[in-house]
Amino acid sequence: MNRPFLVHVRAPYRQTYELELARGASHIASMMYPSTMNTAVDETAREFLTRYGPRDLPIFLAILIEELTKRRRPEAAGRVRRMLMEDLPSAKPKSLLEVIACH
Repeated sequence: MNRPFLVHVRAPYRQTYELELARGASHIASMMYPSTMNTAVDETAREFLTRYGPRDLPIFLAILIEELTKRRRPEAAGRVRRMLMEDLPSAKPKSLLEVIACH
């Protein structure tokens, strides 16, 4: 699977949730301690769920991982990745494309 295709497929989601991605990534990246970073990740996911429901949460988290990686916050990206893979069992066996195709 080539990366340009994935970027193209994610583009509408990135645009739709641009504000939430920027706000969440900024909030999470600003945390100095692991405990506050974990709380910020949980708050960001909870806020997304409250506003939009669970349908697009896996794709939102996948793009949030990219945003945190760009901000050079690998520990935060890893925490979001664990949330995506462990805390959301319905997303666990699916690839990013399978998650997108379901919507």
